[in-house]
Amino acid sequence: MTDAVLDKVEGRHSRSRSRGHWLVDFASCNYLGFDWDPEIAARIEPAVRRWGTHPSWSRLIGSPRLYPEIEERLAELLGAPDTLLLPTLTLIHSSVIPVLADGGDVFVEATAHRTVYDGCVAARAQGAGLHRFHAERPDELDGLLAAAPGTGPRLVCLDGVNSMSGNIADLPALTAVCRDRGATLYVDDAHGFGVIGERGPDESCPYGARGNGIVRHLGESYDGIVLGLLHCGMAGHG
Repeated sequence: MTDAVLDKVEGRHSRSRSRGHWLVDFASCNYLGFDWDPEIAARIEPAVRRWGTHPSWSRLIGSPRLYPEIEERLAELLGAPDTLLLPTLTLIHSSVIPVLADGGDVFVEATAHRTVYDGCVAARAQGAGLHRFHAERPDELDGLLAAAPGTGPRLVCLDGVNSMSGNIADLPALTAVCRDRGATLYVDDAHGFGVIGERGPDESCPYGARGNGIVRHLGESYDGIVLGLLHCGMAGHG
């Protein structure tokens, strides 16, 4: 399938003329299938008619009203104090992590997604120290934070739901360590947002409801947490 050209796509099936038959698609990054949802497709057309297929400005210059409207609705869904919309999660990591690190120290979880690690490497290129830890060992993180030199910012980066194993990080334990040591916790929730969400006393689904992310799923607050979401933006504050 390397460099295959797909001639037709129907849901989770695709056809390549060179192969001559239909294939079941296990390679898509469209985890929830929303690109084929008729309700979502119907809501897109009016916005495209009003704003076109691409915003023509950097957000440093001008933001279509769509952006702040989405940010307001996203903040309400997440129960977060504020959100910022950026085009892709990769751009969030590469731009936000170096800013938050600000030449201090970055602690990246050993199995974090490659795009998170790339953002940490970008921070190191701007003068930050780079360290690795394991999410299942909060004491290890605590020791690394205690031993970090200098008085600059300390940023801890990890996946909320691991992209390979599907394991959920022990956010309460890691958050407690970070708050005790004055560090900011940066969580990539690309593989949790939309799937896991807040839980109530009568909730029967183990994934919770509303799909509003790992922070709400585990009953944490956003104090000291920055949350990156799948291809849409980020929430929380330092």
